Amino acid sequence: MFSHNVSLWRLGAALALSLTLTAASAPAALAPQAIDTEPFERLGQRLVELADQRAGPSANAADTTSTRLESLHERIRFGAFDLWAPLVTLDAKGREAPGARAKDLVDRGRRLLALQRYWLEREDPSEPTHAAARAALPQIETWWASFKALPHAPPSEDAQSALAALQAHFGLPMRSGRRLTMIFAPTRAQYLAVVGARGLLSGRMRRHIWTAADLTAPFTSLRDGSSVLASTWALGREGAGLLDDGGMSKPEQEQWFTHAAAHQLVFWLVPTAPPWFVEALSIDATLAVCGADETNCTGCREIENIPAWWLGGLEALSLLSREKGPFRGASATRFAKPLRAAAREGGFTILDLERERPAEVLQALILGPNAPTPAEAVHGGLGVRKGFAEFQRAYTVAFVGYLQQEFPEPFRRLLSALRRVPYRAVPDSTALHTLVREHFELTLGESTDPALDLEARFRVWLTR
Repeated sequence: MFSHNVSLWRLGAALALSLTLTAASAPAALAPQAIDTEPFERLGQRLVELADQRAGPSANAADTTSTRLESLHERIRFGAFDLWAPLVTLDAKGREAPGARAKDLVDRGRRLLALQRYWLEREDPSEPTHAAARAALPQIETWWASFKALPHAPPSEDAQSALAALQAHFGLPMRSGRRLTMIFAPTRAQYLAVVGARGLLSGRMRRHIWTAADLTAPFTSLRDGSSVLASTWALGREGAGLLDDGGMSKPEQEQWFTHAAAHQLVFWLVPTAPPWFVEALSIDATLAVCGADETNCTGCREIENIPAWWLGGLEALSLLSREKGPFRGASATRFAKPLRAAAREGGFTILDLERERPAEVLQALILGPNAPTPAEAVHGGLGVRKGFAEFQRAYTVAFVGYLQQEFPEPFRRLLSALRRVPYRAVPDSTALHTLVREHFELTLGESTDPALDLEARFRVWLTR
């Protein structure tokens, strides 16, 4: 078990894999334009005031977001996760409005349980608490099937024991008492209010979450083990449009919620894995639960300027272009068909998504230890960088799918071994590659010889 501070730092770092990573650490010359923080400040302050009125004066001294806002939410536990359902929300003018509807919570609870099943079905079953956790899931599912309205009836003793077994298997709660928390926000106003409250109660977090991306994003990691999820799109990017609710389809709601929760779970379990592996596992989990994942990790459908942040190659994900990407709509098959279509002798065609034409043939392996963004993408212009971002997303998810299909037992052992790697403030960036050599007896991204390297072997499989 990790210390309180390390546990929170570890989950806070998951923000790098969420949609709010834009340019918080950008050089001054490339810093984003100042944004209007009024919605965050006004709605956040109103939400904190309302929570303090409900909880009483004793809560006023608490500076943690979860403690201050708990009185406004029904906390429902699902093993590794807590789902926070608002009992009251705010409208665009800061007035009290109805809370979450029961029908909005039923499916979200099922998906949190399904994500835990996803992991249990892929880890090494010889783990000491695995059998108890697997046995607990059906009991919890039966309990949740009885949900009708808020507040929900407390779990029976058997269900409480099952919940305890499941959360213990996933190493929760943290020493601080926190769990992986998904805060449901039915409207844009409520979403901005929660993000705003977090910034007001933790000034050091403000610059990370009060950003232009967060104003319009569908979810934001609050860097304390929790994420807030909106169920509507913002109709505009400024002014009143930020608070106007645009319709989000049911598949979009399901995929964004599941993807965000998958990030929380995967990063908690394997924080030493490279960002691309965490993202690929999160997408794969979303595919397994929802049947598709058309989300953008950054929450931006189009990025007009090259971002000024870099994080182990993951910076390319901020350039995802959902409308133009050639791999969209093929996620249910782990992108195998469009990747095969892009294959050329010695590599893969990368599209220039600005000019909408083939640009480069990528030959370099991209999954090696600390592998940089390939030169073809770096020097090819914004359109090629966007094309590489879409390619990388599809390629890494296909790789995870390939491991499960072709090497199911080594893959199980790999996940369990990754989970046992000690977490440090400066994590070992080569832990995955060391464990691949141990469990697959192959290197990863270090040789083009399929007899020696797992990525090279994956490329042969992908193009056959």
